[in-house]
Amino acid sequence: MSEPSDPARQGFAIHWIGPDLGRLPTSYDDPSGAWPRLLAEAELGDVLLTDADVEGVSTDPLTLILTGAAGPRIQRATREARLVVTLDGARLYVAMCIFVGTARMLLHPLLHVLDFGSAVHVLLVPSIGARADTPRNAPPALLEHFQRAGKLLARGTPPTPRFRRRRLLAAVTNTKPGEPTSQLEARWDDETGTGTLTPSFRRPGTATGQWDATETVDLEAADFEVPWTIAMTTGLYATMPGPYPHRNFEPPPVIHPPRFRFVIEVERLDGTILTNDRAWSSPSAADRTVVPFFSAMGALGRRLARDVPVRYFPGEP
Repeated sequence: MSEPSDPARQGFAIHWIGPDLGRLPTSYDDPSGAWPRLLAEAELGDVLLTDADVEGVSTDPLTLILTGAAGPRIQRATREARLVVTLDGARLYVAMCIFVGTARMLLHPLLHVLDFGSAVHVLLVPSIGARADTPRNAPPALLEHFQRAGKLLARGTPPTPRFRRRRLLAAVTNTKPGEPTSQLEARWDDETGTGTLTPSFRRPGTATGQWDATETVDLEAADFEVPWTIAMTTGLYATMPGPYPHRNFEPPPVIHPPRFRFVIEVERLDGTILTNDRAWSSPSAADRTVVPFFSAMGALGRRLARDVPVRYFPGEP
């Protein structure tokens, strides 16, 4: 009976190496040859990730878009350390895993892990702050490997994960007597290319959990992408609404503070579901961050709703 194949020797892999390795020059082109010796002699430890963890790859800089299941695991596992990148068991180069915002002038390959909520990206760059790839961080053999696997995106394509479905929800409650609520829920099915928008409205005095008016209308792709793009570019997945952190910056009290809620949810190709569901009262330190998203959702609802009122959203005429 043959032994099972080692995925770390059958394709792309990144390995941890021992932490007690001494100091290395900040430049990869050091006269002493410390980096080449480390690459050749380091004992490979546990595998951080392999081809199975990578859904897609973009370039400039080389960015690995991780699967929905792998992303949280890699995010939890990362720490400042050195790693070795291999292809079919051959060692390509040594990189240091480090926070993307470091102020150190490091002129050697680096690995950054960025969590965007809907996907975790791993950046492999030739030096700190680099945006263009070089043969050092993106050797031709590695790019050809991802090309053959059908994972390499066309040059200039942003590192975007692929989804089965996406969902956005925005709700605003007017806390004047009666507390009416206006809610908009947009859904997009990426497999069928169809979407819906569901406006709902609760009149003053109606019990929470009940709607006095609701309807569902068809949604075009371009209409869904407007609030979706805003949610992504404003970092809605990472937004944690709450009170102002410093008492000196607290705004004046509001007699009837509105209440807000947003939900952003995706189902990735591997079935992983990622959700951020947040509710809070204004004023909040997050209010300015979410205004563009709520304004876009409100504009979409006012344009497409037929019979349901769309009220209280920022930007309401």
